[in-house]
Amino acid sequence: MELLSEGLIDDAVARMDTSLGIRGAAEAISGRPVRKGYRSEDLACTTYRILIRPYMEAFGRRYVGDSACLGESGTILCYVAMNRPLDDASRKMVAIMTDMSVPSGVSTDGFRWACACGARPRIDRVFDLRPYYIEALDRRRFRVAVAVDREELRDFEKRMRDVG
Repeated sequence: MELLSEGLIDDAVARMDTSLGIRGAAEAISGRPVRKGYRSEDLACTTYRILIRPYMEAFGRRYVGDSACLGESGTILCYVAMNRPLDDASRKMVAIMTDMSVPSGVSTDGFRWACACGARPRIDRVFDLRPYYIEALDRRRFRVAVAVDREELRDFEKRMRDVG
C-alpha cells in the first residue's frame, strides 16, 4: 500500500530538480546547506513551497504567514530553510504555543519534523524523512533504489492526521 507521503516526496524531488538543478537538489537532499532558493525567491520560501506546504495541504492544514504561523486547525507551524538547525524554530514554536495556549505545533526544515503538544508543550517526537527523499532521489536518477522501512513514514502520517 502506497502512503500519501511517498507521492509527495516523489513530487518534491522533481520540483527540487527544477528549482535547484539536478546537482543542487541532490546536495540538498544529502544534507548539504543550500545557498539560495529558486531564482530570486528566499530559500525559506523555496523550502516552504516545495517541502512543507504540500504536506500541510495534503493533511488538510492551511497556513498563511511567514516562518511562524497559526493554521486554521489551531496548530502552530514554524519552519526554517532546508538543512538549517531546527533549534530556533522549535523554541519559537513552543514559546508561541505557551503564550497563545495552542495545543499542538510543528517545526520543520522540510526533512525533519519536530512535533509538540499539550498544555505544557514540549517536543515529543522528531521524524526524519530524509531517508525517504534519498530513496526517491535514487529512484529518479537510477530507476532503482534500496527501499527504506516505512514504519517512521506511517507514524509521521498518523501524527500529521492527528495534529490539530
